[in-house]
Amino acid sequence: MIKVIWVVLPDEDQLNDGLSKLYLLDSQELNTFNQYKVNFKKLEFLTGRLLVKEWIGRRLGVPPQFIKLQKNVYGKPFLDYRCIPVSSPPLFFNLSNTKQLVIVAFHERPEIGVDVEQTDAYDFNIMPQIFTEAEIESVNEQNTHVDRINEFFRLWTRKEALMKAEGLGFSMSPLSFTVPIAPERVENAEYVWETFVPTPGYIASVVVRKEDGLSIQFEGHEISWGDLFSRDISWIDSVYWTK
Repeated sequence: MIKVIWVVLPDEDQLNDGLSKLYLLDSQELNTFNQYKVNFKKLEFLTGRLLVKEWIGRRLGVPPQFIKLQKNVYGKPFLDYRCIPVSSPPLFFNLSNTKQLVIVAFHERPEIGVDVEQTDAYDFNIMPQIFTEAEIESVNEQNTHVDRINEFFRLWTRKEALMKAEGLGFSMSPLSFTVPIAPERVENAEYVWETFVPTPGYIASVVVRKEDGLSIQFEGHEISWGDLFSRDISWIDSVYWTK
């Protein structure tokens, strides 16, 4: 089961309402938080770390402030297993954020990637830099301008999610591979994608490597920012892990 959780952020002037959760950040994360010059970036960073640590902590029975994260050489974050019990099950995640939305995908295998984009900021002129000829054709052949935008971001998010699933980010050229063009849930020989609208004005894609003989299911949940930053963590149980 792939758990996908997202939060729509409030206006950046509400950052102070979330500062009570800063204790969940370690010293490196706190330094990163403080380096951001604008409140909306601080809000995105804090929200992402809170989603990951609160949910993993509940899943593994560890206080969230003890959850530690690391990054590979390409910047993909992962759980530091030195901070959890030896008997804990494998658990991996990937996160993404765009203007006022943060999304996290959880899975039991490392090849998990997620990307979300706001659909009001697009530039078709960059397609030759990121899309293959077949992908560009798929965008251009759409019947309406809105359909072109949606196809553009469906392919964009699938590509970025795959680069993140591989753990390579943009060190992996987006022109070196293709992604399926069919809408919503789709798969090829190696991966399964789920593309969806988490909230109007956004498109997100989650990708995971296929497992022989296993059916991969996606389950999505939106959490309110108020619930996430409250003292009541019952929201975690409402999206708790199910097989």
